[in-house]
Amino acid sequence: QSLFLINDEIADIVKNTFSGFSDLHTLGLDFNNLTHVKKSWFTGLTNLHYLSLSKNKIEQIDPGCFKNLPNLHLDLQHNLLQVIDPVWFSGRRYLSYLYLGYNKAKIEDIEENTFRDFSFLTTLGLDFNRLRHVKRSWFPFLQGLSFLTLSNNKIEQIDPGCFNNLPNLLHLDLERNLLQIIEAAWFFGHSNIRSLYLGFLTLSNNKIEQIDPGCFKNLPNLLHLDLQRNLLQIIEAAWFFGHSNIRCLYLGYNNIRSIPFNAFQNLNILDELSFLTLSNNKIEQIDPGCFKNLPNLLHLDLQHNLLQ
Repeated sequence: QSLFLINDEIADIVKNTFSGFSDLHTLGLDFNNLTHVKKSWFTGLTNLHYLSLSKNKIEQIDPGCFKNLPNLHLDLQHNLLQVIDPVWFSGRRYLSYLYLGYNKAKIEDIEENTFRDFSFLTTLGLDFNRLRHVKRSWFPFLQGLSFLTLSNNKIEQIDPGCFNNLPNLLHLDLERNLLQIIEAAWFFGHSNIRSLYLGFLTLSNNKIEQIDPGCFKNLPNLLHLDLQRNLLQIIEAAWFFGHSNIRCLYLGYNNIRSIPFNAFQNLNILDELSFLTLSNNKIEQIDPGCFKNLPNLLHLDLQHNLLQ
């Protein structure tokens, strides 16, 4: 069963309003004027799985507010939250989806152990905030996380081994931040973990000028790598050392001027690459045979360059 009270200018909810709705599965309270989320609102909602409170004016949330809501998918996007307080979620072990993006007040940091009880969390959205430093201490308990978006922040720094405690992370979105270098240590620093499950990595629209050699070797399942709209000037085979599974590589909208013969020369790199885009660069020269070590390449995009 579902109940949607959307765009009704609701500013508060009377205690126990939903106490007789024990079979309610979905509750939508979007586009209202709620400022304070109270624990008393959710009494009796033992079967609630989807709660959307997006596009309100929420600044305050009661401690343990979501404690008795099992397997919850929680949307708190587009509010006025400035911090993520662990007490909101105390006793809340089975949260599966949490969206905290687009907060107008902009979250700038996350307290250590905020997600301590979130071992069942699969999706975490922290986009469109003011995060600057992604810390390893944020993620020690998120063993089940598969989708993490940190796009549209102001991220300049990522701790070594930051993602090592996310063994099931499939999709990592770091688009539209202020990163200047991709460090190999992000993916394997200070850890005994030999490889990560990551399949989709988005780093477009940053200020990336440098990529560490062998940066992706601990990501054997990486299929999709987006490096568009950065400040890369060259392509180096060393970036992909030890990696052969990438299918789609996006290098458009950079400052690449030439593609040398050895750009993809090393053996056993990019053997599975089928889609390569180099459009909207400043490419004037492509050396003969530079793509010969890409045996499965099906789509090559060189539009909008300076080739004659």
